[in-house]
Amino acid sequence: MQIPPLDLRQVEVIKGASSALYGGDAITGLVNLVSKTPTETPALTVLLNQTQKGGRDLMGYYTGRSGQLGLTLLATQSTQQARDVSGDNFTDLPQVQATTVNPRLYYYATDSTTLYAGLTATVETRDGATCRRWTTRPRPATPSATVPSATTRSCAWIATSGGPGADAEKQRERL
Repeated sequence: MQIPPLDLRQVEVIKGASSALYGGDAITGLVNLVSKTPTETPALTVLLNQTQKGGRDLMGYYTGRSGQLGLTLLATQSTQQARDVSGDNFTDLPQVQATTVNPRLYYYATDSTTLYAGLTATVETRDGATCRRWTTRPRPATPSATVPSATTRSCAWIATSGGPGADAEKQRERL
């Protein structure tokens, strides 16, 4: 589960039998994630993140309310370059491109009645398996060959034609 922190107002942990009010599958407890709602004062929050292994995140959250109408908008863009950190010729970190947009429109009919409609759309591309070409040096002659500076290598191309659970030896033969 991937939950951007910008949209969370609070996290509730309900332990024991009182959580059964939420259904028969929740008899031992549950975690309730509560989203933010529009505020009278418009607010914009932006979060930028850069990792040492080639990951980047850009997230934005807007909230505002005018009269009976309110709006929240969450948008995220995340990328990760494929990395073979261990030097075994297989990616430890997959190549990822992910975009999420989550608008919600609120209508405050009365002080005690609120209607809202929202949409969450996520598009994600994730590739990872065998590294065919290296950006810092040519591919090793054998998958077990020692390559210096393993932490600085990144895969320039990723092969996923074998799919999850594919025979590792067949993947190596494609190299």
